[in-house]
Amino acid sequence: MAYDVVTNIRLWKDRIKHLEKDNLVLSTGGVWSIKKLLALDYYLPAFKTICSPKNKFKEWYYVDPFCGSGLIKLDEDDKDLSGQRFPGSAIIGTFGASIENYTDCFLSDIHEESIEVLKIRLGKSQSLLKKKNYEPKTMSFDDAVDFIEKKLSFGRAFLVFIDPIGYKEVKWKLMERLLKKGVVDILFTFMTDMIALNAAGADKNLSHKGLNEFFGDDGWKNCKNGDELLQYYRSKIEGFGKKTYPIGIYKKGKTKLYDLILATRSTGGGNVLRNLQRIMDKTNTESIRTAFKVISGKQHQLFED
Repeated sequence: MAYDVVTNIRLWKDRIKHLEKDNLVLSTGGVWSIKKLLALDYYLPAFKTICSPKNKFKEWYYVDPFCGSGLIKLDEDDKDLSGQRFPGSAIIGTFGASIENYTDCFLSDIHEESIEVLKIRLGKSQSLLKKKNYEPKTMSFDDAVDFIEKKLSFGRAFLVFIDPIGYKEVKWKLMERLLKKGVVDILFTFMTDMIALNAAGADKNLSHKGLNEFFGDDGWKNCKNGDELLQYYRSKIEGFGKKTYPIGIYKKGKTKLYDLILATRSTGGGNVLRNLQRIMDKTNTESIRTAFKVISGKQHQLFED
């Protein structure tokens, strides 16, 4: 069955009705954020199918080291969209992993308040989670990588969703450790616009140091724009035998905020990710914005006359 973006937005809106008015902390985002969450939703079941028992896999893990509070509030100038809720990666990830019978989910975030709120929301969502209990933890990305690394072993497959607010938290030395070992597929938010702005203004200050730590070297200095910076980072990931598939996330029109990098070593995973690329390339921010208006009754049809 074809993946229908509007239908899936509607489904997720229905699934979180019991959380929408809980008056707890919300993670912020824009309507453009929905695109990466839909990509995660699409890949969760595919990953389990690709890493099947016939390929000697016995355990499957969803890992979300920047999990947030579980619910995002759309930060929009448009009054018809402002304040609308949508599930964050922790809710989408645990729901998908529960339906697909993943072995476990490792959820973490450096912000303790977000973790405490997420625990409450997961507790209220047991009907979605098939009564599975998950224990989100307060920890840095550094500690999360330590935790994941200890779990890596033969027969275990990991889908890691790395979605930081900025880029300095994701140092290359940490990414390298994830890329070196085991079966680890990665969905990573590469903050293209922010990185390009910092690269353009970098000198001998913390911005310069942060970029060196993020890329693992100073090769970024040879890049002229955001697309070249993205390609350089992809080439470093591909140096570990993975193929990468980028999905551009645009605020409006041609104003790109970031790219979601999908990385896998699996041929089957590559086929799925290429298909996901095609679906998401046809799904621009305006179509998502319009879908929200139709679903909320602010607009009567997807295409107005």
